[in-house]
Amino acid sequence: GDVATLRELWGGAVTVSLPSSYNDVSDVRQVPDNQEVFLCRETGASIIFELLDLEPGLDDATSATHFFNDLATANAAAESAVTEVQHFPDVSTLLPRLLAIGGEGAAGASACVLSGRQLAAQFNRTTPDTVDMLLANVRLPGVATDLLVTLNAPQQPPAEGGAAADPPPAGVLGPEADVRAWAPHAGTFAGALGSLEMRDWALFGEQEQ
Repeated sequence: GDVATLRELWGGAVTVSLPSSYNDVSDVRQVPDNQEVFLCRETGASIIFELLDLEPGLDDATSATHFFNDLATANAAAESAVTEVQHFPDVSTLLPRLLAIGGEGAAGASACVLSGRQLAAQFNRTTPDTVDMLLANVRLPGVATDLLVTLNAPQQPPAEGGAAADPPPAGVLGPEADVRAWAPHAGTFAGALGSLEMRDWALFGEQEQ
């Protein structure tokens, strides 16, 4: 099977478990310092971990939608649609291990997660792909940071005469999710959120300009 293995993000300041089929993209091309990107060699799906300066003035309950729309703009998406949004005022409901370290950085944290779909070109391709997306935004006001976790799953082109696959169904988000409903991607995403763990808040001290 595709065994999950522990990965170090940002020099080990954060760790996460991902299926062994996901390879670190920085081994083959340059990735911005604030991102960690892994690409599944079997499905073409990618999962991206990203640290951003805390975006002021967002409603925590719908913050993931803001970042989803930002990505649609950045990806020059011809179409984008949100299926479902959920808000977790208590981060540990969604990411049970992330803030187990405690400390001031954990103060006031919340999480928002969504599923959706965009029609956009992936990885410098010229033709747009239908990309199903799961996106989590963890708001960390204690360290003035928005953490994003985004899973992008480009649809395989339908077989001749076949219909496009359905977008991720409702019910694949959150701790009660039925991840079998959208396998393997929902399981990969849930496994990443469930295992994501902060090891060293000093990561954010280095980020301050």
